[in-house]
Amino acid sequence: MKRGVTILNQGKSAAGIKNDWLSLITSSFKGISQVILIENAITGFIIWAAITISSLGLGLITLASSLIGTWIAKASGADETKVKQGIFGFNSVLAGIALMLNLSGGPRWIIALVGSAVASVCTAAAMDVLRNSRLPVLTFPYIILTWFVLLSPYKLENVTLNPSLVPQNLATWKFSETDIVDWKDGLLRGIGQVYFQDHFWSGVLILIAVFWASWRMGLYAILGNMVAWVTARG
Repeated sequence: MKRGVTILNQGKSAAGIKNDWLSLITSSFKGISQVILIENAITGFIIWAAITISSLGLGLITLASSLIGTWIAKASGADETKVKQGIFGFNSVLAGIALMLNLSGGPRWIIALVGSAVASVCTAAAMDVLRNSRLPVLTFPYIILTWFVLLSPYKLENVTLNPSLVPQNLATWKFSETDIVDWKDGLLRGIGQVYFQDHFWSGVLILIAVFWASWRMGLYAILGNMVAWVTARG
């Protein structure tokens, strides 16, 4: 009888561990989708696939960053509802991607993952500071953290910036009124740039992901991007 009870308890423990992992993975994909204010695990999975087809390494960093940010919040006793909504994942995702892209060298993997962990803690801290003001945290933790890290190479020799990340002088820009603009390419790449993806098919998948969550959101995404595109074009 005791043996049967022991086996039953072990079974429950295994089932509990499985459910915890499923919850963590689901919340992590929601963390990816929360970058665009959508709470949908399937949307997050499609967006992750969009990033991965552009760059396998970046896809791994994206998923790992969301997992790390979500797990830290969960392990630290953060509000369970917000954890499951992916609230503690999206700043980690953005920090991981931005640091991976804008730094160079081998250590950037470690810096990106550590940055994603710190972003989760900063998100929790910012939520506590702003709790009485009712102001949303949004991407404030990611922005502050990323800027500090990107400024560090000026004092840290082993942390180097990506050579493509240089100050842009508008005086050197050359505009041509006769250039032929592919508006479809620009539209879809513009949507992909929310996740720093300058890749046509990544933009297509991200747009599909938005439509999966809500066709209205999909239309708003297209409309907003078109307005921005026309405004920039002049």
